[in-house]
Amino acid sequence: MTLGETLQQKLGNLGNRPQTVSVTGAHGARVEAEVEANDALSCRLRGLRVQRGSERQEPLPQWAQRVARQASGLLEPLAVHEIDTQRGEARLRSQTPSQKGGEVQYYEAVLQASGQASLQRYRASHGLHQRREPVPFTLTHEAVGKIVDDFLGG
Repeated sequence: MTLGETLQQKLGNLGNRPQTVSVTGAHGARVEAEVEANDALSCRLRGLRVQRGSERQEPLPQWAQRVARQASGLLEPLAVHEIDTQRGEARLRSQTPSQKGGEVQYYEAVLQASGQASLQRYRASHGLHQRREPVPFTLTHEAVGKIVDDFLGG
C-alpha cells in the first residue's frame, strides 16, 4: 500500500474535527495533512506537507516537471512557475487560476531539493499592494491520496 493510499484510508476513518493527520512510510517518507473538516468521502484542508524518503531523490527540475505532469484531482492543473536551483526550490502554481469577482484563487506547491513538498491554496486580490492569503481547499480522500503519491513518485 502506498503512503497516499494509507493516508486516504486514515482520512476515511477520521472524525470531523480539526486536526493534523500524519502518516509515515518506508525510508523516512511521511505526509502531514492539516484537516479543517472531514466527512466520509472528502476533507477540507489548510495544507498538505510531504517528505520524500531517502530512496527517491530525483533532481529538483525533473521532480517539478513530473509533479506538474502527473498531479490531478485539483480544481486546476499545476504548471511549473519557477525553479531556483540556487535556493533549491521549485514553485508550481495553478495553470489557470480561478477568478471570482476581483479575486483569484490558485494552488501553490513548493518543492525543495531536500525532498520536502507542500501544497496550499491562496486567494489574492487584483489590487496593487494586496497580500495573498491562504484559504482552505476541499478534496476527496482519493484525490488527497493521489496527490501525495504524485509528490512521492509512487
